[in-house]
Amino acid sequence: MHFITKFWIIGLILFLSNGLKATDITILTTTDIHGHMTDDRSGMIKLASVIIKERNKAGADRTLLLDCGDTIEGSFAAYSTDGEIVIKAMNFLNYDVWVLGNHEFDLNLKELSGRINQFKGITLAANLNCKALTEKSKVLPWAIFKLKKLKIAVIGMSMPGICWQVWRRPGIIKTVDMSEALHQIMPAVRKQKPDIIILAQHLGMYSKNYNVYSLLAEFPEIDLVIGGHTHVEKSGEKVGPKSWYVQAGKHAECMARIDISYNEKVRKISRITSEIIQVDDNTPNCIELSNILKYDLTGMKRKEERILTSINQRKAVSIKKTKTIIAAMQQEAAELGKNVDVILYSKRKKEGIAKKRIDIYRKTVFDWHRFHDKVCIVEFSDVVILKRIICEFKRGVASKKITPIVIMKNTSALMSSYILAGANGRLSQMHRYGVKYPERIKCGASIQEAVVTYLKNKAKSKKQ
Repeated sequence: MHFITKFWIIGLILFLSNGLKATDITILTTTDIHGHMTDDRSGMIKLASVIIKERNKAGADRTLLLDCGDTIEGSFAAYSTDGEIVIKAMNFLNYDVWVLGNHEFDLNLKELSGRINQFKGITLAANLNCKALTEKSKVLPWAIFKLKKLKIAVIGMSMPGICWQVWRRPGIIKTVDMSEALHQIMPAVRKQKPDIIILAQHLGMYSKNYNVYSLLAEFPEIDLVIGGHTHVEKSGEKVGPKSWYVQAGKHAECMARIDISYNEKVRKISRITSEIIQVDDNTPNCIELSNILKYDLTGMKRKEERILTSINQRKAVSIKKTKTIIAAMQQEAAELGKNVDVILYSKRKKEGIAKKRIDIYRKTVFDWHRFHDKVCIVEFSDVVILKRIICEFKRGVASKKITPIVIMKNTSALMSSYILAGANGRLSQMHRYGVKYPERIKCGASIQEAVVTYLKNKAKSKKQ
């Protein structure tokens, strides 16, 4: 009897150990870094220390590191290097995946191709159709990674509304619906028989005409959704029957760690846990990364401290900013062969009184206008259409701190490429007009460069 009892105990132990045989892997993720490198309390130089620590804890051969977009545009460090400084940091940290966000496309496509080619990992965007980009660089819809014994499929999705960000001639950049993109690629993904499927999207849980629950109802085999774009932190929650959702915040203030335990016996995930890990005052800088980026940061500092001109202005700084940007756009319009009669449609709050002398730095211009929008001249076919556009603008965005519309002679208007693209869906008439009549549009320099040129010319004229 004693022998039989021992036999059953040993058999039970062997059965349980075989049934619970599992492989543990870790996914580390960031999103919406926006080029933040050396902020007071965060930045990639601090975040790098956290990433290295967490990867070492999990084991490099068990870890996948990915970013969900809006990575290389949004800070002066990123602007002054066209995003190259961020790619250097990502390569140092051995990022496996970079999903393209909407602000990546603020750069011109040649510069973006350059950044994609510099990135040592895999760039993903399954819903993107842009030959001008993909002919010069490699952007994949999905990729397979092997961690220990597991095959992990990672599908990347950019924000569907990229065409509403910065105006380009129709057909250059197209995005397809995320559901449509998944229907196109999932047969090939399934054929690879991955153990785990991850959807890394530059999008939150909800947006216009989209929610993650509906998508997962169509594709229940997706195990993990990693989000971005909305700048919120989601430490982890169950979505749908078996999927998990995580989102890692913004500006290199934190990262997300996702631990997955996979049961090899039944070939399914037995457990997913996740957490947000914050960067704080006690987080040390990554010295090695600081040394790698030392030259770029020194160059950025020199540009920051470069005085373009000085002004004596007792009115509100915001008013001076508006007038300077408009004057710079007018000068750019003159370069394009157009004279401007100014009628300004914009509402702005005062931002404080400037006393005596104000120095305008290269960094000041960046703070006035942070993205690579271009100066655009639009020819309207008649006054009625122009009036409709102005009414839409006044209702939609005139109270926001964005570049105004400037009305010109002969039913023309001067505006930024962001306004022309429809201001993220708020100016649908403007967007439709630009798509329908691309031949009536002239594009000049970026707004930042137009302002810098204007200020330099103004400083020269004063000296003379």
